[in-house]
Amino acid sequence: MISSTLPLISCICVTKNRPALLRRAISCFNKQTYVNKELLIVFEEEDSLTEEVVNETSSKKIIAIKIPGRLNLTLGALRNLGISKANGELICQWDDDDWYHMGRLEFQQAVIRDTGMKGCILTQWIIYDEKFKKAYLSISRLWEGSLMCSKEQLQEHKYANKKKSEDSDLVNYLFNNHYLFPLDEVPNLYIYTYHGKNTWNRPHFNYYFKLSQELDALSSAKISKILERTSAKKNDSLMLDSLINVQIFE
Repeated sequence: MISSTLPLISCICVTKNRPALLRRAISCFNKQTYVNKELLIVFEEEDSLTEEVVNETSSKKIIAIKIPGRLNLTLGALRNLGISKANGELICQWDDDDWYHMGRLEFQQAVIRDTGMKGCILTQWIIYDEKFKKAYLSISRLWEGSLMCSKEQLQEHKYANKKKSEDSDLVNYLFNNHYLFPLDEVPNLYIYTYHGKNTWNRPHFNYYFKLSQELDALSSAKISKILERTSAKKNDSLMLDSLINVQIFE
């Protein structure tokens, strides 16, 4: 039975024609230790590849939000639409091309509960360069993709109506107005992946690769193995904890 003290968390996943990555994102969601959750998958109704993946699951926690492609909505508009359809008290950004530790939702919700803040965000995460098979411990900044925040705040202060960089102004506003708690020491909650078809191009990622700390070859190889799987494994989260030497669960 779901505890009544646990708020519903709505994860918003905007996707388009990336079935393999979406399967992994769904698997990461399903493996979350936090039980009171839903995943809203926002996609254009003409996207048959995404619809096929969505139809593979019978989970009532996964909700398809189909949008007419003729509307040509920006990424920011699609995120806002997903939030408007969400049932949760908390919203969590859940990008389709990244990997999530099984304790991400539980950990971030606990921080919001314990601090009394409206939301929280990672200041470090793992960055993986798929082309060169290298992993990095990122520089410290507000990593927009890791945002978890109250639905109330995200309806009052929305994502920008842009194709990219739609989340930067929102995150800066929330942080500068003391709505977000920065999480400084849990980079293992999230692996941000460069695969060549990201919203941002190679020079953008090169900038962060150069500023970040490259991990040793063995660690990069282990992270590569995690990302190769379309199905998330509990042991992958525990292995990443050991690599980074940060324990999410005591």
